[in-house]
Amino acid sequence: SDDLLKQLNVKEQALEILIERHLLLHAAEKLGLTATDEEVQQTILHYPVFLSNGRFEPERYRQVLRQARLTPEVFEGQMASELASHKVESFVKRQAVVTDDEVQASYLYDHTQIQLSYVMIDPNQFEAQVQPQADEIQAYYQEHQNNYRDPEKRQFAMVLFKHEQFLKQISVTDGDIQSYYEDNYKKYHKESQIKARHILFKLSADASPEEEAKVRAQAMEVQAMVRKPGANFAELAKKYSQDVGTAPKGGDLGWFSSGHMVPEFSEAAFKLKAGEISDLVRTPFGYHLIKVEEVRPEQTVPLEEARAEIEQTLKRDKARDLAFKAAQDFADLAYADKDLQKAAQTRKLDVLTTAWVSSKDPITELGAAPKATQPLFNLMKNEISNALEIQDGFAVAQLLEIREPAVQAFDQVKEQVRKDLIRERAGKLAEQSANEVLQAAKTRKDLPAAAQEQHLQAKKSGEFSRSKPDTVLQLPPEGLDKVFVLTETQPFPAAPIDTGNTLLVCQLLSSSAPSAEIMTEENDTIRKRLLQQKQAVLWQAWLDEQRKRAEVKRLHEL
Repeated sequence: SDDLLKQLNVKEQALEILIERHLLLHAAEKLGLTATDEEVQQTILHYPVFLSNGRFEPERYRQVLRQARLTPEVFEGQMASELASHKVESFVKRQAVVTDDEVQASYLYDHTQIQLSYVMIDPNQFEAQVQPQADEIQAYYQEHQNNYRDPEKRQFAMVLFKHEQFLKQISVTDGDIQSYYEDNYKKYHKESQIKARHILFKLSADASPEEEAKVRAQAMEVQAMVRKPGANFAELAKKYSQDVGTAPKGGDLGWFSSGHMVPEFSEAAFKLKAGEISDLVRTPFGYHLIKVEEVRPEQTVPLEEARAEIEQTLKRDKARDLAFKAAQDFADLAYADKDLQKAAQTRKLDVLTTAWVSSKDPITELGAAPKATQPLFNLMKNEISNALEIQDGFAVAQLLEIREPAVQAFDQVKEQVRKDLIRERAGKLAEQSANEVLQAAKTRKDLPAAAQEQHLQAKKSGEFSRSKPDTVLQLPPEGLDKVFVLTETQPFPAAPIDTGNTLLVCQLLSSSAPSAEIMTEENDTIRKRLLQQKQAVLWQAWLDEQRKRAEVKRLHEL
């Protein structure tokens, strides 16, 4: 409905998208970042929705475009515009830079640890004190009627095209099975894998000869230890390995294939038999000692063993294609007639009518297909959908009726109103109690003593950081911000902190910054995260600037 479109701001959002697209295409042309015909072709050839068994299918390409009511020329033009827009976005985002100081500040922000003394005050404990009268419940309902509004609901007619309806029409040849097997070789072929441990002696790729000799000598000492009879490689890895990720686990690397490690490491490791230990192996990370514990040889599932599974997969895929074609053909017929019921009668198909549902309700007829629900709620009254993919097939639907939102009668929601009123008043009592404890704690500069006066017991948290919050306190992001600004001179928050379920009154006990040595281990991860954040901010700022320069004018109100 028009009212719903206004509430969702759909027209405004659509206009903003069009403006942004125009600005990007203008910038792409100005910067010489347009898409070539070859780039468009390659993108389409690898578009997942156009693939069948990993191959581009021209017929599926045409079917999907027909479902969207697009010609290849229009779609390829849209694809060229999209690729050009991506090029502009990449160009702008490449200007973002993260400094070492920013990495350090971010690490300190995430890993500084604090410890609190705290009292949790639960509003639920005050509910027994609230006994609202009938007239108060009625008054609360009158003041909060929007809270008891039944949402907009809709009713649809639909025709289903299940995969199983088309299975009898499908035959799969030996050639089909052979082609699928060859095209999906990796699925039926498992590379050789090993389970190994290692001990790393860190050394940069550009280390000086002196540094190289020093680290190699240390590595050779440990090499002699691991080769002694009865030596425990895992324990020695815990003691000597400089790989912070695996050393605590005894150097355990788990199972891996050759392509998952740097070439020098893989080449040495895959020459070893189970139980053997390598000589020193030099990689860009330093020197390694490798012990292989188990070996899984290369395995290939024979075609005959895979035949039944492949046949089932091919039948399912072909059934999906037939179901889609039948559904889209029917959608075109119903769209032309503007009547789903009439089109169904023509083709002797069953029509289902749904219950009244809101946008948040599951639609039983669709099964577990949440992606199909939203397009239904975008339909105008009597409009007919395209073929919508559902759990085991496709559906074509028509919006029959819209029931506008309405406030539910008091008698229908009286019990819920009573509970809401009790919850609100209990919350105010809890807030009053929390404020009294906080003010007393500030006066005495001692939360445990102030809590005891109120017949409450203060507890002590463990040390926690923003990156590893306290699991008992369960503070939301806003709550974490409030406790991490506390200092030795200002150890109390300005007000009790709402955790979502309880009110927190707290006092800072200690604060400690992390070690700079540990920080270097996470530098790359932090830098990557900060870069993504900066790129997003830079991109939005660039778009805003382009909009200002373009002087966008609206000639008509939406």
